[in-house]
Order: sequence, then C-alpha cells, then structure tokens
Amino acid sequence: TPREAVVDRSVLREVAGDNEALEAEILAQFRGAFAQDMALVEAAFDARQLDRLVQAAHRVKGAARSIGALALGEACQRLEDARRAAQDWMALETLRAEFRRECGRLGEYLERHAAHSGA
Repeated sequence: TPREAVVDRSVLREVAGDNEALEAEILAQFRGAFAQDMALVEAAFDARQLDRLVQAAHRVKGAARSIGALALGEACQRLEDARRAAQDWMALETLRAEFRRECGRLGEYLERHAAHSGA
C-alpha cells in the first residue's frame, strides 16, 4: 500500500478557507507547540503515568487532526484506546514507537513546509 500522506491538505485547506497564507500561519502555529506537546507525551511515558499519557495524547490528537495529520492522530487514538484496555507498559512501548515515527514524519513535513514558505 502507498504510504499515507503526512498531512491531508484537504483538511488544512478546509480549516483555512482555501487561503494559502492562512494555511502557512496555521502550520507555523502548530509547529511552535508541536515540540512541547511531544515532550508531554514522552515525559508521561518516561514517568509511566498513564493518566498524564492519555491527557497528553488526547491533546496531540486534537491538534494533529485539526491540521490534517491524520496518521499521528490515529497513533494518539491508539494510545488512548490502549489505556482504556488497561494494556501493560510493554504493549504501550510498541505504540510509543508508532507515535515517535509519526511525530518524526510530521516534524520533517513541518520543516520542509517552513523552508518552502520562508516561515
């Protein structure tokens, strides 16, 4: 299967009202909070605090989906679902790897977009 797009541009276009300048501004704002949000998830993993993990994953999920980063949103949803299923930390670590992979893909996308738009 082809690799899923990092960002579904149709979601971003809809949010921005098909305004490219606003799309760039939305991505720049997202990029500014992205590292901090990722750090919250990682800190919760490191501390093995499930409630903090779910809260942080939920925050990242909403932000990611709002810009069309659907794969990252799904990775966060799986973290939330795993908590509800009371999975152990070994199972959660597998999901952590997926979360990191999708964060990496989105981070690269945001860097390319910033370089392209001059942001």
